Amino acid sequence: MKKRFIFYLAGIAIFAYFIYSQKINIDQLLDLKNPEFFLLAIVLFLSGFFLLALRMKILSKTLEEKSPGFSKFLQLEFFNRFISYAFPSRLNIPAKAIALNKAMGMGKGNALSLASFEYAMDTGTQILLAFSALYFFSRGLPYVSFERMLAFTVPVLVVLIAFFKIPVSFFEKTVQKSGKIKNAFIKSASLILFKSLKKIRETWMQILLSRKMFPVLVLVAAYWVVQTLVMESFFLSYGTYVPMGYILVIVAISIFVGGLSQIPGGLGVREFAMILMFEFLGVPSGIALVVVIARRLVILLPIALGFIVSLSWGYRFLGSPKKGKITSGRQK
Repeated sequence: MKKRFIFYLAGIAIFAYFIYSQKINIDQLLDLKNPEFFLLAIVLFLSGFFLLALRMKILSKTLEEKSPGFSKFLQLEFFNRFISYAFPSRLNIPAKAIALNKAMGMGKGNALSLASFEYAMDTGTQILLAFSALYFFSRGLPYVSFERMLAFTVPVLVVLIAFFKIPVSFFEKTVQKSGKIKNAFIKSASLILFKSLKKIRETWMQILLSRKMFPVLVLVAAYWVVQTLVMESFFLSYGTYVPMGYILVIVAISIFVGGLSQIPGGLGVREFAMILMFEFLGVPSGIALVVVIARRLVILLPIALGFIVSLSWGYRFLGSPKKGKITSGRQK
């Protein structure tokens, strides 16, 4: 709790510095040139959760699960957003897996595999967009080079390829060997680790080879288009136009940078990155800061909805999965 509080203070301090340095006040936030675009930005932002919910519903069907209703997945996305902004980075992944299992009745193995696959897919998209932008827009900087990017991406690709090349029988044999370990703690940890890796390996291949991956990829692209339109609408509401291509890469880089920190929701860090990059492109610093603040304030709405969902699901997390738990034929 103390560590999380320190992270929050760090993010708020960064945010407060920008507001103080630019002398931003409430009048500037309310000085909308085109209010209709501000309302459009809010609508588009919330529509992104519908796209994420639909994507998760389609992904769940690739595991041959009897998928819950769409409203459940929509609640799940609001819950996930609340957790990602209330706790240090990446703790929302196991929380989402628990919600899939406890509140939505999905088998534990499939829930963990689904949450981890979604995270890997989103992270891969962010890295691809961020590194592409860095290469094309920052080639003149001393610490940015194609070789440095390869040094980061190649090991990741090698690990992924090796993971998918390893036959499932390897994990089965490793699980059997782990069962013979005498130390109880090491034995238990090894069994959990290799059983989880085996399940993730099987499930990820099942998802990747499914025909449903095409609509999933379409929804990924649609989500990023919507996020770009959200920022564009915010800028237009304050009477400023920024090319959508620049917005796309700046949003991707800022999310990636914010994710590297342990500050919940990348508070302060994400805004710091956005403002610097928009200023680099020639956007007035005052406008960039006002737009970023407006976006952060709008994010409070889904966080509040996610908090309400977390309260309604909390009792289920403390208890056992509800009766009639949904499981596939492959789930053990």
